[in-house]
Amino acid sequence: MFGRTAEADPTAQPAGGAAPSAGGAYRLQLATSRSEAEAQALWKKVSHSQGLDGVSPQIERVDIGNFGTFYSLRIGPFPDKAESLKVCNALKRSGIDCSLAEQ
Repeated sequence: MFGRTAEADPTAQPAGGAAPSAGGAYRLQLATSRSEAEAQALWKKVSHSQGLDGVSPQIERVDIGNFGTFYSLRIGPFPDKAESLKVCNALKRSGIDCSLAEQ
């Protein structure tokens, strides 16, 4: 089938804004890119434009057999579902698609 390996980007630093609690169980799935560099570039764009203090990126390598390797960008954690959906709606208004991904 396919395998996943988590690779967080230790160099990405969130920008200022609302601070979710460290114990939140919700993350947002932002993109699945063909390269890790594309996923990192999206994180930089989002973190600078949305002010996501306390939110960290998680870039996960996903191998999908004959389809190849993809890089999934998730951000969080968020303290609750309502906060994660609030951020997701703000991202959608700025043209960035996202979906809720519980940890």
